[in-house]
Amino acid sequence: MNHNPLKSLNSFSVRHLDDGNGLGKVIFTNRIQINESMRLAFSAAPIIFQDEIIKKSDIRVTVVNDDVISVQIHSQEHSDTRTDWRKGARVDLNYSIFDLPDHIETQCVKIVQSLGLRFAAIDLILDNQGDLWFLEANPNGQWAWIEQRTGAPITSKIVNALEKI
Repeated sequence: MNHNPLKSLNSFSVRHLDDGNGLGKVIFTNRIQINESMRLAFSAAPIIFQDEIIKKSDIRVTVVNDDVISVQIHSQEHSDTRTDWRKGARVDLNYSIFDLPDHIETQCVKIVQSLGLRFAAIDLILDNQGDLWFLEANPNGQWAWIEQRTGAPITSKIVNALEKI
């Protein structure tokens, strides 16, 4: 039996229709330990878990047509951002441009194109062995904060793409 720590696959937003303010509530990715009685209880519910990938950092890849901008999020520098970098909302979280291998860039572009999109924000994990793990491709992923923190030219890539329509 595998007793590795599990974590939820991804966070999601929950919108309460009766709260009157229209604000969503975010449930962050959390590390949990599951015992046998919990496994039995979970078997009757639509819940998705994944084995935890011990990571060196998170990578956010922004794809605009054939242009790819990759940023390393140094999430492991702070205990509150190790499981989910968004959890700490830290202003001192470090970001840097990341040199994604060419074949991974090509795969990211192909994923976006295969989904019939021209833009997506792709989240990857870089593990301690240097391997990259795909988490998700978000067709409405946030990007302005990346540009503000790193100077990556995402706005100009989007403007250029829109001018070609």
